[in-house]
Amino acid sequence: LQESRVSLVPPPAFFPQAKVTVEVGEAFVAAVRAGDTAKVSALLSDNAAAGPITEISEDSEGKSLLMIAAELGDHAMVEVLLQAGANLHRLDYRNRSPLTHAAAKVRSLPS
Repeated sequence: LQESRVSLVPPPAFFPQAKVTVEVGEAFVAAVRAGDTAKVSALLSDNAAAGPITEISEDSEGKSLLMIAAELGDHAMVEVLLQAGANLHRLDYRNRSPLTHAAAKVRSLPS
């Protein structure tokens, strides 16, 4: 069996248990990576009852959708995700925050 790269981080106690399917998680990740804010907004609307859907993580590093958007330097996507309740303080498995991912993007830009 092929293991999916999309996973859910256990939600904080104040969130209901997430009920996002792997297919929906993959759709979120693909839309964030593509910079498709309209698609992300539609997915957020369609899956509003699913719980902390902004806590979907993509890979073995545990990057959230917000971290991916920050890493890509996609300001519009970051705004959409923050308005949807993305956790600005969440850390990936290497203890990096979304701000750390954004800073890495800035450091990699040509001077």
